[in-house]
Amino acid sequence: MRCTECHLAIPFYDEDVTVHVVYSDERGIEKRCHHNPFEEDDPAIIAILGSQVCATKWLSKQGNNYVN
Repeated sequence: MRCTECHLAIPFYDEDVTVHVVYSDERGIEKRCHHNPFEEDDPAIIAILGSQVCATKWLSKQGNNYVN
């Protein structure tokens, strides 16, 4: 999987990485790790952000649409 913001590969299953998954439905934004995985092909996912820095950058571009 790749980060929606920086487009770098995310070693989600190989390392202890937490990603921010942004959904277009009532779930909003969820933090997930390989201990609490998610369905990557869920059609409601609009962004997978590989770090807090990328999450902050991406969310700042979205205005208040995804304030959680």
